[in-house]
Amino acid sequence: DFIISWETSDGQSAQAAGQLTNIGSENEAISVTGSYRFVGDDGVTYEVTYIADENGFQPQGAHLPVAPEA
Repeated sequence: DFIISWETSDGQSAQAAGQLTNIGSENEAISVTGSYRFVGDDGVTYEVTYIADENGFQPQGAHLPVAPEA
C-alpha cells in the first residue's frame, strides 16, 4: 500500500492511495484512487478525482465531459 500527498503555494495539489490487488494471480494489478487540483489560465480552480486500475484511468470532474450511456 502507498499514500502520497502534496500541495504548492499556487493552489496545485494531489493525493493518491494505492494497493496491489489480485496478489499471486496472473491478474495482479495496482489500484489507485486519488485526486488533483490546479488553477487554470482562466483563474478557475479545477479538481479531478480518479480511479486507475485494471479497467484503466477513470477521471471525474465537473469540467470534464461525460460519455453517453452505451
